[in-house]
Amino acid sequence: MQKSAQDNLDNRDSLAKELLFRNSVFDETIEELDSVLQALPPEHAPTWALRQTILDPPETSQAKKPSRSQPLCTAIQIGLVNILRSWGVHATAVVGHSSGEIAAAYTAALLGKHEAIIVAYIRGFTASQARA
Repeated sequence: MQKSAQDNLDNRDSLAKELLFRNSVFDETIEELDSVLQALPPEHAPTWALRQTILDPPETSQAKKPSRSQPLCTAIQIGLVNILRSWGVHATAVVGHSSGEIAAAYTAALLGKHEAIIVAYIRGFTASQARA
């Protein structure tokens, strides 16, 4: 049976939910990145949270909106990189496409995680405005 892009997105959401509850490094990363976004000036801060977006049930989830999907994908990727680093696994090369370039820049230490999540958030915000 062939998998669709929708299936892949749903699998990513399931993985992130499981990691929130089973991996403290991932959980702490998402919490920290949420704090960074909430600390933005009030007129720019999101009215939603990464953690809640991960936990929302599929029928009410807004994770597929660009304003949420861009920072959400980046946050999940940063969380995965942090898990690997906690195990002593460090990248020697990185490749990224689209929003994956932001997480690749974080992995290569060209951006800090705070800068990376802000870049992803602004990218998602502008993408959603361009579609409006």
